[in-house]
Amino acid sequence: MKSKSRALKILVLLTLAFLTVAYVLPVYVVVVTSLKTPAEISARRYLIPSTDLQIENFVTSFELILPSLLNSAIIGFSAVSYTHLRAHETVLDLVCRLLLEKKNIPNPHHHTKVYRPLNLPIVTP
Repeated sequence: MKSKSRALKILVLLTLAFLTVAYVLPVYVVVVTSLKTPAEISARRYLIPSTDLQIENFVTSFELILPSLLNSAIIGFSAVSYTHLRAHETVLDLVCRLLLEKKNIPNPHHHTKVYRPLNLPIVTP
């Protein structure tokens, strides 16, 4: 019984080792190739790392993608800001505002109670 168990453990470990190499090897090749010069890439030695690391590819790609990243940041920031501001309009409208707008039912609690932080007096013009 122990021989079957030991053989099974060895088989499982060999399978896991093979699958690990099969999973990690493409990632390794991509990273190593991205740091090579075009001449080193055309030599077709994919597994051997370069002695002279090149980062110009990353600099060029970042320069090309920077306008799109800025656009995404502006749109994301404005959407989150708008959502945050709408969520804190008033205390009473927070729960049912969207449902009432969707059904076009007037909100009976609208402006019936004034939210006053710090209990400051309300000054009306």
